[in-house]
Amino acid sequence: MPKQTYDPEQLARLAQIGEMPDEDIDLSDIPEADDAIWKYARRPNQGEALVLPIAVEARLFAWFARHSDTPEDDINNVLRQHIADTDAKPRKRRA
Repeated sequence: MPKQTYDPEQLARLAQIGEMPDEDIDLSDIPEADDAIWKYARRPNQGEALVLPIAVEARLFAWFARHSDTPEDDINNVLRQHIADTDAKPRKRRA
């Protein structure tokens, strides 16, 4: 996904909104949310899990397991970031 860019007017408005105290924000037009709203909630940028038997080097998985309570999620995050970084690079044209 391309990075969002803002013109100077938009940046100024965002800065103004960012400095606004919470009590000055009018939330009257937003309906109350109850627990039912979370029934179908999904984390952003996360598709359905596809369980695949893939080979991951033991030392790589061990590193993630030592540094995280959810190593599978962290591996997915690393892969997602690699895809985003790769997509952001200009493509080389083949001769």
